[in-house]
Amino acid sequence: MQHYSSQVFTDIAKPAGGATIAVKLAGTNTNATIYSDDGITVKSNPFAANNLGQFDFYAASGKYDITISGTQITTVTLPNQVVFDPFEASTGDTILVATGMVPLNSAGVGGFWPPYISLPSNNSSLASYTANQVQTVQFVLPFSVVVGKISINVQSNAAGTADVGIYSIAGNRLVNTGGLSTAISGVVSAAVGPAVTLVAGQYYFAWCASVNTVTFNINNAITVASMALLGTKAGNAANAATAGVLPATLGVITNPATTFGPMLAYFER
Repeated sequence: MQHYSSQVFTDIAKPAGGATIAVKLAGTNTNATIYSDDGITVKSNPFAANNLGQFDFYAASGKYDITISGTQITTVTLPNQVVFDPFEASTGDTILVATGMVPLNSAGVGGFWPPYISLPSNNSSLASYTANQVQTVQFVLPFSVVVGKISINVQSNAAGTADVGIYSIAGNRLVNTGGLSTAISGVVSAAVGPAVTLVAGQYYFAWCASVNTVTFNINNAITVASMALLGTKAGNAANAATAGVLPATLGVITNPATTFGPMLAYFER
């Protein structure tokens, strides 16, 4: 959703308190769906400006005709007002892919590997960590994507639970497996219900396991110092997992002195 705001004046250039504002889909007589906040609370349409003639609303990206009327106002329509949110998911978005690959956001095919968007090559390195310690890597997601399934590869199994997920840049959990059994080695997956939409932006990829003998396939292990040079914030989350399930929030993240690389996990629609 994009926030649109403006101010109305009367024909004699005074603030038009209580002016009527109507927002319609461009070129039609259809009232647009508008909101008083970022896409949660629907706002009446038409609606009244405040006593200073100021008004605002939130709306999905698109073109709108805004009609202004009221006392001492010659009714006017502002046509084709462009409202655009660059971080908003849209059914009209076209996801570019390399030749021979499927779109990343297609149901059942395609997805992404955080923190690397291109498919990493597995060098059979292993990662194991302190039981219930949450490890994180910051990454940038350059496109909007719907996550409905998460898969990981258990290299060395042990009776226990592992979890991987994505947190907001503020450290709030957005999507995770909810816990996968590590009793058997190989690829394990979990459906996410309902599916979660992640818009383009910065996130944390996080993972944990309930036992420290579980290991995972990871991509090219690199030092924390190297990651810092690449602009990637990696480290230990202050909040621990519970029985191998990621916490609701990460808490403060501190850099470990050990060498590690992010675990391979695949997020798909």
